[in-house]
Amino acid sequence: MQSWRFRLSHWFRSKRTDRLVTRLIREERAMSSHEAGRAMLEVLCQCLDIERFQRFGLSDSFGFDIRPFYATIGQYCDELKAINARLATGTPLPPQWAMLDGNATTLDRFFESKEGFYINVPEHLARFKNEILILCTLMRESDGAETGIHQYNLRMLTRVFVNLRRLVIVLIGMSHEIGR
Repeated sequence: MQSWRFRLSHWFRSKRTDRLVTRLIREERAMSSHEAGRAMLEVLCQCLDIERFQRFGLSDSFGFDIRPFYATIGQYCDELKAINARLATGTPLPPQWAMLDGNATTLDRFFESKEGFYINVPEHLARFKNEILILCTLMRESDGAETGIHQYNLRMLTRVFVNLRRLVIVLIGMSHEIGR
């Protein structure tokens, strides 16, 4: 008796999450590529279910094309950590992050180490998600800022936020494919 109740509640929860994600993706696509969308990234990141990646297989990532700023998820995490460290000190960010361009690759290549070996995807995704959430928390003050260091840092990171939003949407889509 308990089993069907659990399944039903799980089904309702997953349908509610699917509707939320669909709405968020629609809103993200309506946003300009010149809008940072920090709050949108934070909500999208919270919708990214790392548990679904426990059943991840390499073949799940084929066919997902992305344009990340860094070749691997490990490099992206390291850069996010560097950005977060600078933001935590309250210093202005250098313009290097404002001029990044994404390179087309596939998701399976994104899940490789520097040496070319495949990584533990759930572990690295958890680290990636954590660094994004820290970034969103540190940049919260920039939401209403019109001048000053917060607005400057937001301008320097706008392209990073846009790239992260699009990357998280692909990861959410992939997590739903794994769950099927």
